[in-house]
Amino acid sequence: MSLNRPYILSIAGFDPSAGAGVLADIKTFEGVGVYGLAISTATAIQTDVEFVDCIWEELSVVKKQVKILANRFSFDVVKIGIVPSLIYLNELLDFIVEIIPNAKVVWDPVYASSTGYQFIDKDWQEETLQSVLKKVFLITPNAIEARVFAQEDNAVNAAKRLEIIVRFCLKADM
Repeated sequence: MSLNRPYILSIAGFDPSAGAGVLADIKTFEGVGVYGLAISTATAIQTDVEFVDCIWEELSVVKKQVKILANRFSFDVVKIGIVPSLIYLNELLDFIVEIIPNAKVVWDPVYASSTGYQFIDKDWQEETLQSVLKKVFLITPNAIEARVFAQEDNAVNAAKRLEIIVRFCLKADM
């Protein structure tokens, strides 16, 4: 364990082919000289070309892992990937804000796999999305994810709508 490098925590899925999720995050972190630690929200049953299933980790288990790692390591950044729902994410964010209050949270939403498997439950309210956005430092959706979260057909309009939602959330905190 290197005490000379900054620590970053990835909370995401486990892709056994290492093309995404915590394994890909750790490889990226290492490449830029950051020591990455990881907590799995799900185990994907897949290869690099086939997706079969996703087994979700209980939120209580993820929280226990966050707590024990935060007791040992100082995280300036926490990156979150796949989660089963915005409610799960919102509760996880509440916990992170409590346990690691100074960490900047980056949410890299993953709505669906490249093979079409849908990760995030579609049954969510805009209020939940707004609550999530209040707690994250940065959101990095692709065009499809931006359209889904903004409930827009056009990616440009979706980006503008998400920006408006974020600005609204920021003003509400002031």
